[in-house]
Amino acid sequence: MPVELRNVREEPWPTDLTSAASVGLARFCRGSRLRAASAAYAAAVLVSGSPVSAEEAAGAPTWHVQTLVTAHRFIPDEPRADPDQPSLRYGLHGGRWKAMAGAGVVLAGVESDRLRLGLALDGFIELINFDHGEPVPWESYRANVGFEVLAESPALARALLPPGGRLYLAVGWFHESDHAANEQGYVAQYLAPQSFLPGQGSIYPSLDNGNFSSYEYVKLRAVYRQPLLRGRLTAQSALGARLFPGAIDPGSIRALRAAVLAEARLTVRVSDGVRPFASAYYELLANDFVAQDHGFRFGLERTPLRYEIVHLGVDLVGAGGGIWSPYLSYSSSHGRGIDFPRFYGSEIGFGIALLP
Repeated sequence: MPVELRNVREEPWPTDLTSAASVGLARFCRGSRLRAASAAYAAAVLVSGSPVSAEEAAGAPTWHVQTLVTAHRFIPDEPRADPDQPSLRYGLHGGRWKAMAGAGVVLAGVESDRLRLGLALDGFIELINFDHGEPVPWESYRANVGFEVLAESPALARALLPPGGRLYLAVGWFHESDHAANEQGYVAQYLAPQSFLPGQGSIYPSLDNGNFSSYEYVKLRAVYRQPLLRGRLTAQSALGARLFPGAIDPGSIRALRAAVLAEARLTVRVSDGVRPFASAYYELLANDFVAQDHGFRFGLERTPLRYEIVHLGVDLVGAGGGIWSPYLSYSSSHGRGIDFPRFYGSEIGFGIALLP
């Protein structure tokens, strides 16, 4: 259908060069104003149609809050060879049975693309037989509780690490106390008799069972986690330290000073639910404990405590995220609880650990 244009006034082009340039410039300016107005209108439509785009353009982070979530879900983790990792465990090590009941729970956490920060409550009770005996551990126990701050920056990890890499810090304060349930058996094995009376046997020094192995410490760990081979392998390493201030309990005799620690874990992803792994833990702990000064028949003369532990096993991951990990173990370590004066040497064992 033909369109008729009316009232369109076409200005004739002047014949002289100066006048022609003036007319052309005026027409260009009218067209430029129209184009500028159209662009401004289109931008206004786009902005009004997307309310959050202004915040995103300004780079403002969006924060999310989490409460009462297990620590291994807040920041990915699996059962490790660390003897102080709160978890459910049961096993036989060097002929001695051990069992642990514990967990780490993030009480409250905030997260954005720039920062993830959580406050966790960690705790466990570990039952340990210091003698070879029945498979129900009961002769001694460790009780450990503390608070830990977990921090991670996803934006920083993307800037510094290969794709998928994660780097986080964990800083916490902990209290531990160790006690003998089989106090008579512990005294007979570990303390030196002071005298011998006919008909009464050996006389041993008294044991302050409620206080002698009580202490506090600050623990720092820096953890690097990196997927490899398109996620078929995951390598995790950690460096850390423990610092021991003076014990709150005046009856403590432990005299612990400081420790350095290192961890490594390699996981192979066979499927979503089956993941073989190897995990290693090393710690060297300086202390000023002198066994003879406290009536012990053997043990430390300011000798550093050493812990070398290796686990080989498989992670069985449930649909809900819980992890069962049966494993074989090798260790060359001192005792971790009230058996700390004894160096056990090379030992093998087996067990199972659970992060619910």
